Amino acid sequence: MKQIQKLGFTSGQRVIGSPVTKSFQINYTQLADTPIILMYAQEGDLILDVFVEITTKFESTGAAPTLDVGDEDESDDFLATANISEDTAGWYGGDVTLRGDYLYDGTNKALRKLYTAKKAIQVAMGGTDLTAGVANIYITLI
Repeated sequence: MKQIQKLGFTSGQRVIGSPVTKSFQINYTQLADTPIILMYAQEGDLILDVFVEITTKFESTGAAPTLDVGDEDESDDFLATANISEDTAGWYGGDVTLRGDYLYDGTNKALRKLYTAKKAIQVAMGGTDLTAGVANIYITLI
């Protein structure tokens, strides 16, 4: 009997079973819009990775800028501001031990987040009198 390997099948425009990376750009002018909803995870979505790329460092004449990436239940459980240097251009989220609880739990070491219901994936931006800053957020999911 011949075996057939399925690499994925389509459901609408998405290939089921194949990872996809979605990218979102935010900037300092969106402070008033926080939390900024990036996307909605659907029931059955499995988020594998979340990365933040600071392309233009965030600057402020008031309180220091902050970024947290999470969902509507836990605002920083993908990446917390404590592990993002908003004032330094670069990539954040590559070190699994510095990820939020959804992607790295010291006890369970889950390294992924399965959604059982629709949830908003969002960025919470903080600080006052922001004058600069651009970041790309990359979310890989199945």
